[in-house]
Amino acid sequence: MRKFRFRGGVHPPENKVTASLQSERAPLPPQVVINFSQNIGAPAIPIVKAGDTVQTGQKIADKGGFVSVPLHSSITGTVKSVTRHTDSQGRLSKAVIIERAQDESVLSLKPVENPISAPNQVLVDA
Repeated sequence: MRKFRFRGGVHPPENKVTASLQSERAPLPPQVVINFSQNIGAPAIPIVKAGDTVQTGQKIADKGGFVSVPLHSSITGTVKSVTRHTDSQGRLSKAVIIERAQDESVLSLKPVENPISAPNQVLVDA
């Protein structure tokens, strides 16, 4: 593959200094912020409120329009608030803040065999 050259900029050495190290599991954060606007479409509509307990993988927002997606919690914990928060582009958008529970239990998700050819309801129920 051809490298593109340009004047100026940062040119770090192209070596993998961590290639010989073992992979490590990253610790879970004490809280997460999940923005309801995840794409160019309509933001998702929250279905949780402050004080609710959520599990990893649990749906926390329904799709908000034609180009939208439902959202699921990435941790088990308590919903601290549904508020406006700065997103990745520096704009204020609606988000949920979830405080992680000390006893992080994971919602059991069932694998789906042949998800490409599975009926829609099988994927929804999974």
